[in-house]
Amino acid sequence: MKTSETQLLLDWYKVNGRILPWRVRGAHPDPYAVWVSEIMLQQTRVEAVIPYLDKCDMVLVMTVEPGFGGQKFMADMMPKMKKIREMLDEVNPSCIIEVDGGVDANTCAVCKENGAEVLVAGSAYFKATDRAEFVKTIQK
Repeated sequence: MKTSETQLLLDWYKVNGRILPWRVRGAHPDPYAVWVSEIMLQQTRVEAVIPYLDKCDMVLVMTVEPGFGGQKFMADMMPKMKKIREMLDEVNPSCIIEVDGGVDANTCAVCKENGAEVLVAGSAYFKATDRAEFVKTIQK
C-alpha cells in the first residue's frame, strides 16, 4: 500500500476503533493496488463517512446486523444509502455501493432505487427453489 492509503487506515482506526476493510483488486494493472471500502452499519451516521468518500472504491451498506444469515432486511438504511449515493455522485462517482443483508426478490428493487450496484444475497439464494431464476430476478 502507498503511504497515503496506510495513513487513511490508521486515521480511520483512531476515529472508529476498527480497521477500514480493504481488498486486493483483481485484474488491476497495479499489482499493489487495494480496493478500499467503507462499511455503513445501522448505527453509523452518514456524516462519519464523508471524509473517506473520495478515497473509497466501494461503500458497503449493511442492511442487517452482521453475524448470521436469515435476518430481516432493515429498510431504514435506504435513506442513508440514498444520501451516500448523492454525495458520491459529487465527489467520487465511480465508487460503487454494495448492500449486504436481507436481499431477496422483494428487497432488491428498493436497494437499486437507492443507489446499490452490488447486491449480496445469502440466505435468500440458498433457500430459493430455482437459484438461476432467483439470480435473474435480482439482476433485473
